Parts: sequence; structure tokens; C-alpha cells
Amino acid sequence: MKDLKYYIFSIFILFSFNSIGQNFPKKDVGLLMNKELKVIIDSESKDYYSYREFFKDKNLKKGFTNDFALANFVNEVFLVTQIDPFILDYDNEIPCSRLKLENKKIGTIYFRYISKYAFYFPFEVIGGLKLPEDYYCQDIKITVDKFTGETKYQSPTEKDYFFIKVKKGKESNIYMRFSGSSLSLVSNAKGIILLLENGFKIEKPDIEIGIDVDPLMKEYYRYQAFFELNPSDIELLTKNKITDSRIYVIDSHLIHSEYLKEYLKCLIKD
Repeated sequence: MKDLKYYIFSIFILFSFNSIGQNFPKKDVGLLMNKELKVIIDSESKDYYSYREFFKDKNLKKGFTNDFALANFVNEVFLVTQIDPFILDYDNEIPCSRLKLENKKIGTIYFRYISKYAFYFPFEVIGGLKLPEDYYCQDIKITVDKFTGETKYQSPTEKDYFFIKVKKGKESNIYMRFSGSSLSLVSNAKGIILLLENGFKIEKPDIEIGIDVDPLMKEYYRYQAFFELNPSDIELLTKNKITDSRIYVIDSHLIHSEYLKEYLKCLIKD
């Protein structure tokens, strides 16, 4: 899993006095110490990845079932009392940590924090995290084609979506990729709809959907929409987070998508 490396092109942003409220601190997991975390993923999301990261023991071997987590963890608030580095069995290059969580009703449990993926973090940080204004810009990957002079700026791939800006000379275009998985295989799939928190929609009914085998769940098919964002799309997406998506007939409910606004803000600056 070496597809994403962190590119720091503006190190001074870590010391900016302007801040934004967020829930996912990426590699700066220490910001969660002594914070209260509220579990926010529910059955509507149909995405139980993050519940695999709750454990009964500090060695992170004894987990909980999804059903138990849904019934007992949702809306519970845990206090982070200890943070320790942890190595993933399948990739030691991804910074991870073990969070010790305390809750009066449930007791002491542990959570495996994976800094690369926000969708593995099923919490709302009570009071939010205060991060520098341009904090997320350090993760933008920049590549230059030495033959054409074309420059590409890409946000990290967060499970199902990312932005990419292509710039050549004074002209630039911004695109978005959105994906979803299904057990069913269809042909001639078209169309994507994004629902935003302000009640607006972004609809692209004529976008052709690419289909291949899901790399993580081989029994599923991955439906991918790749499309250019127009000025109206960009304005909406920099001011509102995406709450739900529909790719062809595949619906998804997004929990942590506020950071997508910040990545897009980074891309429109230059």
C-alpha cells in the first residue's frame, strides 16, 4: 500500500494562526489526547469498516462484531486517555496508533487509529479540532510532466473519491473521481448525483461509469465516475460537504467528508 505519500510544499502552514474545525487529525493523532469522541456512524451508512478497529484488548486482537458495535457504540462518548504507536500487520509505512478509550457504561476499550483513512474514524470530536487554515494542503501530490510541462495536483485517495487539477500554462481544469461498490454487474451504467448539506444537488446524468473488480473486496464490482467540475460545482463543494452519493443506482451515505472541502480549496488557490 505505497500508492500515497505525503508531499509537503508549504511547511509553514502548521504554524498559521487561522484555524478550521475538523474531526480527523491525520498523522497528528496527539491532538486527540484527552478529547471526547462521539461515535457517529449508524446503520444507514451501510459502511462498517471502522467498527473493525474497535478492540477489547490492548494487543488489538479481540474485536467486536458489527452488530454489537451498532447496538452499543452509536452515540456513546469516549474519552481518549492514552495514545501509543502501533504497527499494521499488512503495511508498516502507514502511521497508526492505539487509542485507549474510557466510557462509564462500556468501560475501557481500544481503537486502532489509521492515519491515512478518514473513513476508518467513526467519531465526532466534541468541540472539534483546531487545525491551521491550510493544514490539508500539505497532502496534495504534485507531479510535472517534463515533456509537456503539464502539472497535476491530486488530493489523497480517500476510499471512494479524490480531486485532481490539471494545469498547463495559464489554463487549468479540476476533476473529481467518485466510486461505489456493488455485487451486481451491469452494462452501460451512467450518471452520478451528489447530495450536499445545504440541500442542493450536483447531478451529472450523462457521465459514463467505468466498472472493474473492487481491489479490496474481490466479490464486488467497483463503479467509478470521473468528471470535470464547473465553476458552480466548485463553489458548492468548497462551501458544503457531501452527505450522500448515487453512482448509477449505488447509494452511499458519507460520514467524514468535510475535509474534501479543504482539499478543493487548496486546488483552487493556484
